[in-house]
Amino acid sequence: MVGMETPNFIERIQQARYGDSVTEILELAKAAAKSHQTLREPEFRAQWLRSVGIHPDTWTKVVALGQAEPLHQPELVSKLPANFSTLALLARISHQELQSALAEGLVTSKLSYRALAAWRKARDEKQVERAPLLQLLPIAVAVAPDAHAVDEVAIRNAIEQALSTLSVKGQLIELRGWERPEEQATQQWQRQRLEEARMELNQRIAPRSVSPELLRLPLGELKDAMADLEPDQWNEIYALKNAETALDGETKQQRYASRTRLQSMAEGHSFSASLLRDVVGIPARSAKE
Repeated sequence: MVGMETPNFIERIQQARYGDSVTEILELAKAAAKSHQTLREPEFRAQWLRSVGIHPDTWTKVVALGQAEPLHQPELVSKLPANFSTLALLARISHQELQSALAEGLVTSKLSYRALAAWRKARDEKQVERAPLLQLLPIAVAVAPDAHAVDEVAIRNAIEQALSTLSVKGQLIELRGWERPEEQATQQWQRQRLEEARMELNQRIAPRSVSPELLRLPLGELKDAMADLEPDQWNEIYALKNAETALDGETKQQRYASRTRLQSMAEGHSFSASLLRDVVGIPARSAKE
């Protein structure tokens, strides 16, 4: 699956309509996923996608469908709709969501993308309504075997620190150890807020979208991929890219420069201001490392 054949089968997947072969769509997606293994370097992959005329976001969705093993089970294939958009969304939902959708009889050959999206939204709203403000989870406390006495105060403080990392929005912060738990929680929370901002932006620039993989590309390649957008739309993507680099830039200088640019943009740009405040977590004119 190389050369000029690649865009052809991508187009066949995207143009699939109800009544076409679900098996063919899934097999083509599996072929894309297999080819994806040979395109591990982001820069090389971006160059290859441009050379064959495939948008990175489309490729990501096709590969995700090819890697969604539950959807390839023979007993489920007959229930799936032969529509790429719907299958791509099914590939992105959690295992629990998929099981619930199957139990409720939602997954049929006539399932539409709109119906699936509406079901997920209604389900999320119900979960929020009945979810407690804060759910306390079991915690294991390890005591050094050579300790002379159990320090109850230290144990209590450790537990309180762990519980404080559970956000009221239901995000579980996974501590990798007791060292700097607040920093671990902050970093994970920042990345969650960045993902929320990305999804919010994708709603505004639809039908185009920025995938996490696309956002991690060098700025020049990202701009080339989004060359057809309006200036205002590109400015928002540029702000999101700066927020991403401010968190995950390879060097201190990169992180500092991105935060400084975002801070300058925030003075007259509401989306940049929200990224600076909610993702990067610094007030205006305070971008020091």
